[in-house]
Amino acid sequence: QELADLRLGVDAFLARFGHLSESGNDFSAPRWREQPDFVVRMILDSDPAPGGAALGWEDVGPRAGPLTRPFLHRLFRRAATFRRQREAVSFHYTFGYELFRSTFLELGDRLVARGLLRARDDVFHLTLEELRAAVRGDGIDAASVVATRRDEIEAATDLDLPEVILGDDFVARRRTSTDAAILRGVPSSRGTYRGPVRRVRSSAEFDRLARGDVLVVPYSDVAWTPLFVRAGAVVAEAGGMLSHSSIVAREHGIPCVVSVPGALDLEDGTIVHVNGFSGVITVESAITAPDGPTAAPSITGD
Repeated sequence: QELADLRLGVDAFLARFGHLSESGNDFSAPRWREQPDFVVRMILDSDPAPGGAALGWEDVGPRAGPLTRPFLHRLFRRAATFRRQREAVSFHYTFGYELFRSTFLELGDRLVARGLLRARDDVFHLTLEELRAAVRGDGIDAASVVATRRDEIEAATDLDLPEVILGDDFVARRRTSTDAAILRGVPSSRGTYRGPVRRVRSSAEFDRLARGDVLVVPYSDVAWTPLFVRAGAVVAEAGGMLSHSSIVAREHGIPCVVSVPGALDLEDGTIVHVNGFSGVITVESAITAPDGPTAAPSITGD
């Protein structure tokens, strides 16, 4: 009966949230409804973490003075409203992207059947005009184009791009492994934490994160939320105060620093101290720690 209830629960979950993926604005990424086993593991791992609960008005209000309390209450409610609206926008435009995905996968299947592509997902390596030419049978060697595109993507994986790009006038430089003792970023959720680094680049690596690890990510989207239950702190190479990483870290009461260049160059197991007040990540040891959480307790701020 429990397994039947779990199946019904998963089906209901996927009916509502199955359009989400690790990247909401990239419809080449597999959706949750395509990965039911992953969703089951994610649900089973999403037990509440001890401590680190988000602060509500009942926690914040009494700390304010009688003159400032009404103003802060209005500000608190306004911020909560806009946070929900921001997440709603992300939720719905991701739903729209899934409609594109099903269409392009169908075209991929047809091109595979005609011998023009090796796998259905190869369709996402073609531009729209290239795809149209392949569908029309204009003589384009789609398989060769895909192979070239894959090589180009592989060659660009270690490029370090500028924070802001205006047009084509920029020079991308190769990323080198970092041995810096200090990394800096934008502090977006207050508190401090010391623990081992665990890099997670995609949903395929979600299982690597152990409770208490310092979660290091390129970015995060709605589908990454379950990871924050296990993380002791979050470090992201991209993002700002209103990015998904920042908002969810604040809700879980764990430190977060975003816009940290070179964060993903840290080796797994490296012991770091994350300061969510100053935005400084101190690399204490480049010697990898054993698998699993070895972190000191989190010390969160008000």
